[in-house]
Amino acid sequence: MVDDEIAEAPGGRNGIVRLAKITGVAVGISLGFWHTTVIARGFHHHYEDARKRVIDVGVESGVAAWLHEVVAAVESLAMEVERHADIVTVGMAVPAKVNPRNHRLVHRPPWANGEDDLALRVRESLRTAIMKTQGPQAWCPRVVMDSDTNLGALAERTYRHQQQETLVYVMSSTHVDAGVIIGDLLIRGRRGAVANIGHHAIRADGLLCWCGRKGCLERYIGAEAVLEDVRRARGVTRRETLRSLVDVVGGANRNDPVCIGALRHAATLLGEGLAVVRDILDPNVIILAGDLAEGRELVLKHCREALERSAAPAEEGEGHELDVVWSTLPDAPAQGALLLGIRGPALDAEFSPSE
Repeated sequence: MVDDEIAEAPGGRNGIVRLAKITGVAVGISLGFWHTTVIARGFHHHYEDARKRVIDVGVESGVAAWLHEVVAAVESLAMEVERHADIVTVGMAVPAKVNPRNHRLVHRPPWANGEDDLALRVRESLRTAIMKTQGPQAWCPRVVMDSDTNLGALAERTYRHQQQETLVYVMSSTHVDAGVIIGDLLIRGRRGAVANIGHHAIRADGLLCWCGRKGCLERYIGAEAVLEDVRRARGVTRRETLRSLVDVVGGANRNDPVCIGALRHAATLLGEGLAVVRDILDPNVIILAGDLAEGRELVLKHCREALERSAAPAEEGEGHELDVVWSTLPDAPAQGALLLGIRGPALDAEFSPSE
């Protein structure tokens, strides 16, 4: 979308072409389990100038609940950014792997309730809402979707780690997953399941996971698993005051030995899981995000130690060590979702929702 004309060419065919300023609003949505972040900005605005809204509904609230709230937030934010401007693109980050070729969830996690075409649901709901206010001829935005880890990786590579060739972005919260960028390319794989570390088996005959496998990393370090460790250690029921992984991090910061032990155990297992990613991809940097990463130095320390214990002896003269850091980019998955909406076709020519 551009102001007035796509281009001007003074002097005829051999004249200088001047492109007009792009207009319209780009939106990024990051669906969490309990909260959803929506950001919006004009195409020509800096990423830090994006307007933001956090909604107290997430995928655990059910599709109907979060869909209604998200559509309302998108419309409201778009008006704040640029009154009467079209919403041109919407990118959506979800806590699950997404097949880039059919735009559907690779697995159907319990929160999806059997639905896998969430991008289409958002697009149709936006279309209906926009037509109510602007009429049947109104512009309908393109809606694209990818995993929150892929889009977190995209945002980190774009805004924080431009010089790193191979970047791995790890989300460890209610779900556990990773996204990979090599050069300027998101690495998705045949069906979008690259670096699905949450469902990498760390115990040969371990606990049963919702995906049907046994011993998955997520089953041991996801938020519910860490909370269960704390409850078990204290011998208390689910009514115990610690209700989230953030609460456990807060307890560790107050020197609660049970919370410290639970975070140390989770960070160690995460490091063991990431060792497989390191050995295959040899990344420059691993970026930790999500509620577990809020444990900062405690989590980083034990994650790094687990990685080091499983590392091959360094080659003589090796000058670059793997950098493991926590994310410092606010709302990285939402920022990456907004970028995907703008740049989606350039990232993957097959990555577009079906009409």
